[in-house]
Amino acid sequence: EQWTPVFERLRSGLEHLSGVRVLSPLEQAGVSCVPVVSILVDGWDVHDLATVLDTNFGIEVRAGWHCAALTHASIGSEKSHGTLRLSPGRGTSMAEIDYTLQALRDILGQ
Repeated sequence: EQWTPVFERLRSGLEHLSGVRVLSPLEQAGVSCVPVVSILVDGWDVHDLATVLDTNFGIEVRAGWHCAALTHASIGSEKSHGTLRLSPGRGTSMAEIDYTLQALRDILGQ
């Protein structure tokens, strides 16, 4: 798929950020995943983090329960009010991924 290198860069970059827990699997039963990644960030409510990304950096993400409220009890995301979801598309560039990762580093003081 065309989005695969962009998604891999996003996922890899997120995995290297201190305090960020990546929750999305790369594969499920031998089937490749869709380019959506959910994360938790230590010390952050996902809605607050989404607001900072949007307001200060112009980055749009989705925050919340994602129509799976009961799942959040099993993954430990109740305190953060769900997860932060990032989903690059076919038109997302490597530069946009790098900008997003840098924005998160700036916010987290990394």
